[in-house]
Amino acid sequence: VTDSIGEGVLAIDSDRRGTYMNQAAQEMLGWSFEELRGRELHSVLHNQKLDGSVLTTAECPMLAASRDGQVVRVEDDVFIRRDGTRVPVAYTASPFVTKHGIDGCVVVFEDITERKAAAQRVERDLDKLAWLQRIKDALTEERFVLHAQPIIDLRTGEAVQRELLIRMQDTDDESGASGKLISPGLFLPVAEEYGLITEIDRWVIDRSTELAAATGKPVQINVSARSVSDPLLV
Repeated sequence: VTDSIGEGVLAIDSDRRGTYMNQAAQEMLGWSFEELRGRELHSVLHNQKLDGSVLTTAECPMLAASRDGQVVRVEDDVFIRRDGTRVPVAYTASPFVTKHGIDGCVVVFEDITERKAAAQRVERDLDKLAWLQRIKDALTEERFVLHAQPIIDLRTGEAVQRELLIRMQDTDDESGASGKLISPGLFLPVAEEYGLITEIDRWVIDRSTELAAATGKPVQINVSARSVSDPLLV
């Protein structure tokens, strides 16, 4: 039965040694059962935390099932493959009870690589939508600023022009006043993806021409490929 299911199954005795491993577990972890039979499985498969630090036997949820006689469910953990790479897993560890008492545990686990990737995609999409609203608000509330970076003539050491670089001013949540400056690397990619970059470019052009006119000095600006290819830009 266990060889016909998609989940991996491991049996661990009271001395933390492997006593059973189904086919799915072997395929997911890259170990054959003969290689792991009788070995202390915690040190081989489960000796790291999510952050890569050492996981001791005292902290191991799987071994807690044997020790405490309780079913343990873990939604996000890692096992170590035979080649040393890590596979994200979710698992249930249940105490294995015989007439002599608890005699280890049975672990049923699944590879959650795709699940985690999907969750990360959703998180990124939500983050992008949040940035999209912040960009729209910044355009409406005129919360962009330009910083001038000098362009130096190497022969004379003099600043001959200025390159204008955009920043977004964040808002203070309590007062609504402009707060810290936000780097363009955080908001321009989202503006590019969702079509707001041309509005930002037009704001940059308007503001930079005002600055050039006020100072009587030329400035350089950066605009997106989308704006350059827009016949209405001129």
